[in-house]
Amino acid sequence: MINKGMLGVSVVSAQHSILADAEYAGFNRRFQALLLDGLVVALPSLLIALALAGVWYSIDPYWFREVPEFFAYLVGGAWWVAIWAIWIPYCWFFTVVRGQTPGKMVLGIRVVHSQSGRSILGRAALREVAIKPVLLLLAVGPLLLLGGISLVSGPDPTNILEELFSWVPGSWWLILWLFLIVIPLGLLGFLSMTWDSREQGWHDKIAGTRVLRVPRGEPR
Repeated sequence: MINKGMLGVSVVSAQHSILADAEYAGFNRRFQALLLDGLVVALPSLLIALALAGVWYSIDPYWFREVPEFFAYLVGGAWWVAIWAIWIPYCWFFTVVRGQTPGKMVLGIRVVHSQSGRSILGRAALREVAIKPVLLLLAVGPLLLLGGISLVSGPDPTNILEELFSWVPGSWWLILWLFLIVIPLGLLGFLSMTWDSREQGWHDKIAGTRVLRVPRGEPR
């Protein structure tokens, strides 16, 4: 007859062994995975934004002709929205199915439950949908929006960016707020893993997850 108490102890011991033998994935490796995933998402998002502009122009070219900056506003804004619309389900799906996004697969790292070392089916939504996007939105959201507009507006986007901020009295206060408070706050959530003993970011701590390196010989 199986002793349930002994079985429970052996399972817990095995779980602790998994975490004890595992190597945490550091900031550099995780950042490289993030960049790879960013490229995977950003390129199709840009194509979607350009396609939207093309469809709009074919239906009603008025704004394109009357407002030279309209194309930059439309593509930059649509690209920004498309990135987030694809990024969230992209990260959630791969984290639920494999515990790894494609970027993490390439770098050989995996997201696991912080206590059991197993998959995070129940925590994936909290980590990838509720917390991580907020930190990313704070950290790089303003830069993506401004960068998208600058990219499609040619070599001198100054006038467009000035017009974009013209509705804010003393727009330099907005820029100061973004670069001294909002962006650093988002970055801090990720940079915290560089001094954390378990190399966890804020999203890991809140969701109760860790990111580990996949052991050699184990399928990535």
